[in-house]
Amino acid sequence: MADDPCPQDSQPATGLCQVGLVSNPEGIPLLADVHDGNLSDNTWNGTIIAELARVLAEQTLRAILYTADCKLVTPDNLRALHDAGLHWLSRLPETYDLAATLK
Repeated sequence: MADDPCPQDSQPATGLCQVGLVSNPEGIPLLADVHDGNLSDNTWNGTIIAELARVLAEQTLRAILYTADCKLVTPDNLRALHDAGLHWLSRLPETYDLAATLK
């Protein structure tokens, strides 16, 4: 199956897919996508932030707390969160010097 977007053969670093999911506090899915398994979480978060800003009303966006792991915290994603008016919660990645200072 050369055209299979999600092969599970001997090449785990290529051709795999991931499922991304955004849910509300009750666990009800609001947005989902299937994407290339090599897509970074940093990039995926940026894509989802843009999609949320596109499909949700401004009042709804301002009521959301976007919660994600440390891969959310990039300059581009922080700018997108600010521009969309989204509140967010994440862990500061170790790639920031401040993370070591705060420990």
